[in-house]
Amino acid sequence: MDRKYADFATPPHTIVDGEIRLTEEFVSILKKTIADKKMKCKNVIFSISSSKIAMREVLTPKVSLRKIAAVIEANAEDYFPIDLSQYQMGHIILGTATEQDLLKYRVMVLAVPDVLVNSYK
Repeated sequence: MDRKYADFATPPHTIVDGEIRLTEEFVSILKKTIADKKMKCKNVIFSISSSKIAMREVLTPKVSLRKIAAVIEANAEDYFPIDLSQYQMGHIILGTATEQDLLKYRVMVLAVPDVLVNSYK
């Protein structure tokens, strides 16, 4: 698989606490960068840094990896005492731990505001 990347200086005040504020100047620079690098794809990865992203390390039962997202979703309101209807959840398994003689997953759970994610779409 051919993987390409691009980086470029963004105009001032384009990214505010991780959220992209679209301007004609930013769109023009982005399009030029993509054209110059001859990039054509439908799947893109972004790294977002923002104080608006909530993170918690939690312990979950050691269930199959296919079920871990459902376990996190079922307990999300316990992890984040906010209205999660305007957030997207994500998680990363950090490892395992033992609690009361039971093997559990150590999981980093993230809640990202929809407005932040949508600014990248």
